[in-house]
Amino acid sequence: MKGNKKDKRIEKLFDECAEGHPMPDRRVIFKAEDELAEKSVPDEVFGEVPVAAGATCGNTVSSGGVGRLFGRIPIFAWYIAFVLIIAAVVLATLLPVALRSNNNSVDKLSESPYITRSQLLESNVQLDEKMAEIIPFIGEEALERFTQFALASPAMGYDDGDVVMWRAEYTAYEGVDVCLYVEARNIFYDKLSEYKNIQSTYTSGRITFRFHISAREKATRIYFLKGGYGYNIEAETADLIEVDAIIENIAASF
Repeated sequence: MKGNKKDKRIEKLFDECAEGHPMPDRRVIFKAEDELAEKSVPDEVFGEVPVAAGATCGNTVSSGGVGRLFGRIPIFAWYIAFVLIIAAVVLATLLPVALRSNNNSVDKLSESPYITRSQLLESNVQLDEKMAEIIPFIGEEALERFTQFALASPAMGYDDGDVVMWRAEYTAYEGVDVCLYVEARNIFYDKLSEYKNIQSTYTSGRITFRFHISAREKATRIYFLKGGYGYNIEAETADLIEVDAIIENIAASF
């Protein structure tokens, strides 16, 4: 079909040219046909080739040409550069803040919630009415020694000279020797830290006691909170009956 159209076009061309002129040789016509055919080939062979949707992968380039692909590279590179610049600016802004925060965290850690012996001034005193209410389970006849500890310098919201801890040495059930440390609110003595980590608990009345019995040491450690005060008790016994009697006596006294 295409060949017939080309022939008609050529014949028409020659007919127009032939008016009043001799007809050219037929070989010229054949040559013209060949040249016309060669000129029409690029339009059919090198034109855009349709690509099925989703058919491109790897290095295959879809319709649009290689020129467009290379044309996008500078834009993509600028985009990456822009993102990196923004990231660098953000990092430069936040890094000093993070370092300051880290330093503050270290400073807070260095401010231990525990007070040490060097921060305390010890003095032996008589048991007064106020302290008698704080340790009602210790009778005057059972008390052997009573000591108070005041701060040598301000700490944990207290001023220097404030009394923040007391120690009572007394005799409990069946002649068991007991040493009691009472810590004021928000005061934690570093040498008593292990009491706060005791896992075993026993509740009597409205008080939950933490206790640990050591058969090897023949001693029992007891810890409980009451009225904002922390009570740390070491009783020189590993006998369960004696420990139970000490705890029940404390619970019943409040």
